Amino acid sequence: MNHTKTKNLLLICLLTAMSFTLLSGCKEDKDDDDTTNLLVLLAAGTSSAGDCVVNTSGRGSISTFVTDLTVSGASKTGTISRISTIPLIGHQSSAIKFTVTGPTTVTLAGNAFGILYKSDACPLAASSALSYNSGFTTTASDSSSEFATSHKFTSTITTTIVTTGTYYYFFYAIPSRGQNALVTYTVNP
Repeated sequence: MNHTKTKNLLLICLLTAMSFTLLSGCKEDKDDDDTTNLLVLLAAGTSSAGDCVVNTSGRGSISTFVTDLTVSGASKTGTISRISTIPLIGHQSSAIKFTVTGPTTVTLAGNAFGILYKSDACPLAASSALSYNSGFTTTASDSSSEFATSHKFTSTITTTIVTTGTYYYFFYAIPSRGQNALVTYTVNP
């Protein structure tokens, strides 16, 4: 059984159990063990799918899919085709991975929050997230008051990086605000 089906089955079982408890009208004085167990089960059933865990300051961990541009033959221009959706709240995430060997410009088009990480591999530590315009320059607006170390773009922006290394550009979108994690990208060179 795949991960998504398992999560959905767990969530259905959890909701069914809660419904029976509410309908039975039983009232027992117990410790908060049931509440704690319920929260643990609910948390387990609400994690997003992905191939990389992204840790953020103040927001915890988010699992997302990464479009790897470092593999042989990968196009440096395209649109992210695989996104993760966080159950219950419907927020979306995605990321691209690329290598910088000299001054590099990343052009992005879309409407999302972006966080740039300098890291060789997943999982991405919160400490590897670069602060707004620190280690890079971008035409995106600072949104770190909403989402730590993030910037926000609503159209086309450019980000320039000069320090060599491997980077992940993480995107987080809130669809109720008109955002989408299906970002179009060009990495040059």
